[in-house]
Amino acid sequence: CKVAIQGGIFWKYYYIYQDSPRIDVKFSFFLDNISPNSFRLGTVTVNPEAFDERHVKFSTVNGSPHVEMFPLSGTEFHHNHSAGADTSGHGCLGATEGWIDISDHEKGLSIITNKSELYSVPMVEFESIRKSYLLRVYHSISESDETGKIFWRGHNHINFTLLGHQDNLESVRSVSGHINRKLICIKREKAVHDDNPSALIRNIK
Repeated sequence: CKVAIQGGIFWKYYYIYQDSPRIDVKFSFFLDNISPNSFRLGTVTVNPEAFDERHVKFSTVNGSPHVEMFPLSGTEFHHNHSAGADTSGHGCLGATEGWIDISDHEKGLSIITNKSELYSVPMVEFESIRKSYLLRVYHSISESDETGKIFWRGHNHINFTLLGHQDNLESVRSVSGHINRKLICIKREKAVHDDNPSALIRNIK
């Protein structure tokens, strides 16, 4: 779909997999010259019936080799709230492997991004509401504070992968690793005919 906004155009592409619990969402956008207070994409609002509130949690990696898990029951998270008149956000996660996961004791949903294309950080919003809860994940590509703002101009794109799993974060880390390392170079040993170009050409044919 194509969406015109003040100052630019957005294109959204959806890729739905038939043989895997996976959906890819691609955002492409062209902006003339804007300086937003905040710029967030890839927003996912969780159906509260999808996860058991007693066990719901989010997990990610924040710079170390280990997964960090944060139980949500009985807490509140509002990374997306403004921290003051000049500061658009309250906090964020590092998500240095490019993923954040929402899960309970049975199943999970991971949101994966390729940070080499366009860097983003996830922001979590959670609070209990009556006998239910609100859980939402945003992905910020820019915020502002008293030190300055970011200008956006020209073409950019960013991809989000939504991956379902059965409480298996190792599979999530594997998929994220492949998404964030699209090109893998394997060094080959020097062959005996490398110094003979004609022999190399014959070998390729």
